[in-house]
Amino acid sequence: MRQNDLIAMRMNGKGLDNDGLYWSEEDRKTLVNAFESGIGVSEIALLLKRSETAIMQQITREGLMKFETKKRNRSAKKSAKCLCPTCECRDTCDKVMRKNCSNQKEKTENV
Repeated sequence: MRQNDLIAMRMNGKGLDNDGLYWSEEDRKTLVNAFESGIGVSEIALLLKRSETAIMQQITREGLMKFETKKRNRSAKKSAKCLCPTCECRDTCDKVMRKNCSNQKEKTENV
């Protein structure tokens, strides 16, 4: 029976009578006691008639669990290189477009 209730709750929110309501002190105490006694988030959600997301958010607010994410290792952005096929300054040129490269302009002007 609990599994069917859980499926109904996840599929269409059936049984979430307290969804969107403020947390009462009694609900907070029930959450803390249930969590500390090892009851799972899904079971607590059914017990308190709230979504699993709401249970997880309240667990975090109560300081029962911390969610830490790994910081991404971002490398420094590489500077754009000159796109001129015949440019001699290809690795050091700070111009991205061929038309902006002074070396390319000189070559086309001399032709």
